Amino acid sequence: MDPSHLKQLEAYCQALYNATSEPERQQAHNTLLPLVQNPHCIPQLQYVLANTSSPHALIFSATGLTKLITAHWTAVSDQQKQEMRNFLFDYLAKNGPDLYRSAGMAVSPVVRLLCRVVKLAWLEGPQYQNITDRVSEFLKSSPLHWVLGLELYTELTADMRPTIGASMSRFRRTALSFRDSALPQIFTIGIQTLQQLTTGAINVADKNEERRLMKQVLQLSCNGLSFDFMGTIPDETTDEQSTVMVPHNWAILREEGIPKLFFEVFSKSTTNQWNECAQLSLQCLALLAALRRSFFQNEEDRL
Repeated sequence: MDPSHLKQLEAYCQALYNATSEPERQQAHNTLLPLVQNPHCIPQLQYVLANTSSPHALIFSATGLTKLITAHWTAVSDQQKQEMRNFLFDYLAKNGPDLYRSAGMAVSPVVRLLCRVVKLAWLEGPQYQNITDRVSEFLKSSPLHWVLGLELYTELTADMRPTIGASMSRFRRTALSFRDSALPQIFTIGIQTLQQLTTGAINVADKNEERRLMKQVLQLSCNGLSFDFMGTIPDETTDEQSTVMVPHNWAILREEGIPKLFFEVFSKSTTNQWNECAQLSLQCLALLAALRRSFFQNEEDRL
């Protein structure tokens, strides 16, 4: 794809998401649809992702790639998998903060694409499982890089949950491997970040960035506590599991002050009118209250 074709595709993407008339939107839809149906179009979408400055083209290419690799993973070569994974990490490290400022809506589709690559490749070798090593680079940089790293963890903990459907058995094995190898460290990073934010050890001057960081780490904590630890793959027809079956080795949850931490975050969020943060704090507290009794050594600790 050359620059002239890229410019034309960007115009179609603009019309697809922001058309002024239905015929214009339909024409864009008919033109772009073949790109997300044929696995041979993966290189074209990767080119768009790497070279576009249009938020709509970025969303389209990332969403299209997620759909294609999910449906045609076996058609992706080992080299393509490694290159795509490395490119997405490097792309987000370089461009993520600017995208948050200029086109925040375009960040999440790229994050979802990277997490889907990690999920699909998880069982194919240890080289695909060093997610915490790569994300740690984000957590050592700017506040927006920190938010980005936490969003990667948040999306991954959500996407790793197995669902009913194609490849259900494989995704269940993936989820259980992720639960044992990566999730404890990811959850601990979330709790420690929350503690640092609450005590002022992490000082974010921009209140919007602080709110965004707080929301992200709370969502990560919530995702970690609500993970399908038993691999039961509940669906809409089953009652929701009322007990949180967190593994016994999650010792950080036995530390004194963990419930108090979430009450403090709730209080701060209410004062600042960060409604989403306040709601997530309460969700985390409800999940903590539902921890299985056998997780604690005695009833006094549990109370």
